[in-house]
Amino acid sequence: MAGVTLTGGSADPYDPASGRSSFVLIAATPPNPFYYYGTDAVIGELLDTTTPGVILMIGVDANDDRKPEAGEVLCQSELSASSPGRCILGPGSGTGGNHEYWVMAVAPNTPGASFAAKLSAGMAEVTGQNIPGADTTSGGMTTVSGPASVAAGAAFQLQMTQLVSLQPLVRYYGSVLMGSGYMNTFAVLPFALEQADASPIMIDAANGPIKLSTFATQTPIFTLFPGESHRRLFFDLPASASNYDSIVVDGRIVTGAGSTPTPNLELALVRSDFPSSSESAVVDAAPGEATPAIRWSVTTNDQDVTAVLPHPQSGRWYIVATNKGTEPLAFVTNVADSSNPANTTGGFGSGANPSIVPGNYFNPHRSGHGISISQAAGQQLMFWYSYLQDGTPIWYLAQAAAPAADSGWWASPLYQVTWDGNVGTPTQVGYVELAPTATNRLMFTWHLADASGSETFELLASGKSCPSVNGVPTNFSGNWFAPSQAGYGVDVLGLSDQQFDVFYFYDAAGTARWGIGAAPFAIGSTLDMLQSAGFCPLCDYTPVTTQALGPMTINFTADASRGTFVTNFTLKEPLEGTLNINKPIIRLTGSKTCQ
Repeated sequence: MAGVTLTGGSADPYDPASGRSSFVLIAATPPNPFYYYGTDAVIGELLDTTTPGVILMIGVDANDDRKPEAGEVLCQSELSASSPGRCILGPGSGTGGNHEYWVMAVAPNTPGASFAAKLSAGMAEVTGQNIPGADTTSGGMTTVSGPASVAAGAAFQLQMTQLVSLQPLVRYYGSVLMGSGYMNTFAVLPFALEQADASPIMIDAANGPIKLSTFATQTPIFTLFPGESHRRLFFDLPASASNYDSIVVDGRIVTGAGSTPTPNLELALVRSDFPSSSESAVVDAAPGEATPAIRWSVTTNDQDVTAVLPHPQSGRWYIVATNKGTEPLAFVTNVADSSNPANTTGGFGSGANPSIVPGNYFNPHRSGHGISISQAAGQQLMFWYSYLQDGTPIWYLAQAAAPAADSGWWASPLYQVTWDGNVGTPTQVGYVELAPTATNRLMFTWHLADASGSETFELLASGKSCPSVNGVPTNFSGNWFAPSQAGYGVDVLGLSDQQFDVFYFYDAAGTARWGIGAAPFAIGSTLDMLQSAGFCPLCDYTPVTTQALGPMTINFTADASRGTFVTNFTLKEPLEGTLNINKPIIRLTGSKTCQ
């Protein structure tokens, strides 16, 4: 709701004509049958431009006359200089049925005084990604990941991910339902979201790794206030087997909240070299001293304005956007490769050289986290071994169609998996992209929850260095798992004289954890596994520390297709849990052929 001016005094606050109050109505009926509302999770707020002393009220329109009445009040809160004006109606606070709710701002009884009020309110929409046909255009694709279970009274962390763009300058409301299902909810955690453009990168895996957005439902929408610039929107353009004819960049100002009738958006393409390995994953801003390769303006709402750059040089390209107008605006931008006429949805065609071979990749200046890449049955699988904010280990999973034979470019949704004691449940928490910059060297770019980053990764060891079994070089590298315990497994890097194994599993709370170990390679060997503590994806680099996790014995058959693993793990504080298993394993990805 836009800001309003209220008049203080003794007039009846329930009479809208008095000028002492202003209200909005909130429908209690879901917009379509695939939404449901979480047990009367109604939220009302007086935002920061409201004058202290204004009172917030929420009520249910029990008689359906679409007006507030004194007997309908369910919550009242006064805005002061030290506390917000906020009402949250939890389970059982309403009367049920399809009655509307009203949310009202009321000026105090101060005759002749004028009060500013800015009212915001909503009912939390709750959806699930697995609800067929659900319309996710209004913020319903907010997901939350965390432990599968915790002990009573124990603290725990939740990670929230917003998978669709929010309209700029609009406040969205939602709630996290806690329990065994929405019909068995025992706690409701309300929240509010606003598009803040805090992330320097927005990645959409649907249209290729070289993109910023597409003109579709999930297009990232960026906002700019007058005089403000975005300098971290970028795409990485590797060398190609055949030169690009041109790249095409579209800009569009979108109408709705935050747009202006007289927009003036300036866009510019600025190139830099690919970043070198560094101790930071933060994306640098576009170089201010660089001369734009091309510059153009968008001055019309809801109309694409296109710039074409012929024969672009490889490197990191920034789209620098500046609001030259006097009002806030919202915009989207899209990059396409005109060398591929069939490519009409954004991104680039195949043919990017050099390629990325399966293996383990890391940043030598930020050692301690990394990715493993493996392939099977036309799919590419990537595990990212990283850390949470508290430094404890966590792994993420990405899987999508393998890149074309002449290209290493790849993008995929990113998932976090939780274990409920019987099965693992993946939740999408972001996107990841791999863009090759040299032979077996790539830009690892990710968008995770509310953070984004990019690092230069390189191959840890060549896959050609295979151990010899019965005089035959044989490849044991790849992902191995126990069919009887799907969701657990081990990433193996088997070299001629060494093996490096990362075992991925779950702690007592069902959170994805990992341990790492190394030993001389043998068909059968025991590795002393370690539990690592390190830095979160966007945190400053700090050296990783380790503690003994326990032994893992792994045995392979000579044909590198089957084996067994035995573990005796005890997690160290602050983690809890043990892992004592003895299981047959099979190869999930990779080939026994040493290439």
